Amino acid sequence: MSRLITPRKPLVKPPFQAYRGAKPYIFASYSHKNIREVFGIIRKISDDRYRVWYDEGIEPGNEWPEEVGRALTACQLFLVFMSPEAMESRNVRNEINMATSENKAVMVVFLQPTELSEGMKLQIGTVQFISRHEMTEAEFNAKMELVLDPGLRG
Repeated sequence: MSRLITPRKPLVKPPFQAYRGAKPYIFASYSHKNIREVFGIIRKISDDRYRVWYDEGIEPGNEWPEEVGRALTACQLFLVFMSPEAMESRNVRNEINMATSENKAVMVVFLQPTELSEGMKLQIGTVQFISRHEMTEAEFNAKMELVLDPGLRG
C-alpha cells in the first residue's frame, strides 16, 4: 500500500533580524499567506536602512500577543500589507484595530485588489495607501522612498 506524499512548500526564511531598539521604526502587518511578497518588500525597505519590526522577530517562548502589542505600541509607522488574505486574518484585523486606537500613523500597501469591509473602510479607508499591484517594482520602490519618513532610517 503506497501513500501519496504531497510536497510541502519550502519554508520562507526571515529576510533580516527584526528591529529591536528605542529609535523610531516601522511595524509591518501582513497575512502569512502573503509572506513571500511581503518579505521581498520589507527586505528592500530594510536594505534601504529603514528600521522594520515584523512578527518573525518574536523570540521562541514569548507570548505572541504581548510581543506584538508592545511592538505596535512603540512603533512610529504602522505599515499594513492589504490583500484578500489579510482581510480574512484575525491577527491583521486586531493589529489594525490597535494601531488606529493608538493613533498611529498608518500606511496601507495593497498587494492585490481588495474589497474592504465596511468596518475596515471605517478604520483605514481614509489613510494613505499605495496600490503595489498597479505599479512596476521600480515605480513602487520610488513611491516608497518618497513616502517613508527618513527619521525611520538608522
